[in-house]
This record gives sequence, C-alpha cells and structure tokens, in this order.
Amino acid sequence: MAPGLIETDMTAGISGEAREGLLRQVPLKAGGARRREVAEVVRFLAGDGAAYVHGPDHPRQRGLYM
Repeated sequence: MAPGLIETDMTAGISGEAREGLLRQVPLKAGGARRREVAEVVRFLAGDGAAYVHGPDHPRQRGLYM
C-alpha cells in the first residue's frame, strides 16, 4: 500500500498554504485519503477476492497519478 497523504490528526496540522501546494499536484484536486478508505483497500487485498491481484506496490493517491 502506498496511500499518499492520509487525513489524520497529524496531517490536520498542515498549513493551508502547504495543503494548497499539495493539492496543486493532484489532477483530481482530492485531498488526502481517509483512514477508512485505506482500511477498505487493505481488507480487500487481504481477502479471497484479491487472489489474482499481485505486484510490489498498490498506490492509492486519490488521483495524484492518472
């Protein structure tokens, strides 16, 4: 998993200017991933439904790379 920025208490302290700088890099202008979104992807990857999913990295950056 490589979720990029995750919305947490720690990242809530990022200044507005820094947050805007990060969002300028994201084509979808989506903020950080929510903890539940990351957990749902991990749950899927750990389950039987992901038996064919493989690879060294599974980026989840809310539109950073398109």
